[in-house]
Amino acid sequence: MFIIKCLDEQTDEFQFYRNQLWTAPELLRMTTRPINGTQKADVYSFAIILQEIMFRAAPYFVEADPPQCMGCNSNHL
Repeated sequence: MFIIKCLDEQTDEFQFYRNQLWTAPELLRMTTRPINGTQKADVYSFAIILQEIMFRAAPYFVEADPPQCMGCNSNHL
């Protein structure tokens, strides 16, 4: 029973921190967050979601190679 309870607590803790990935840093620093959030925090969260859609990967995914600019000449980078 103790092992199952520990696993449940670890899962709950993991889920808690995983849900924080879309939260803007300034909201994470606040002791009491606004109920409806802020417009800046919404923009931050939306950008994270767009990155997930573009890369089809988890938040904060970083490719090994930097993304290439379409129409850019590599000599100018």
